[in-house]
Amino acid sequence: MHDWYEHSVPPIDQISEMAGEGFPILIAHGLEDQVIPVRNSRILSGALEDAWLARFPGGGHAFMAQEPDRLSKLINLFLAREG
Repeated sequence: MHDWYEHSVPPIDQISEMAGEGFPILIAHGLEDQVIPVRNSRILSGALEDAWLARFPGGGHAFMAQEPDRLSKLINLFLAREG
């Protein structure tokens, strides 16, 4: 968390290494998150080729507890994609 907030942009290098090794990247974010800035998800998705970005309107930092069905469907779709 320290590295995440120490800089004005998220630590993209660490995640881009995983993407470069072929790991798929799904970024899901609650638009009402008060812990992690929403702009970080936009920065990450713009910097990582082929990353998926899903925004959850009304979702806070624990949007996965607020929207478990919707999130699980998204994850299943992401994992089932071709490529």
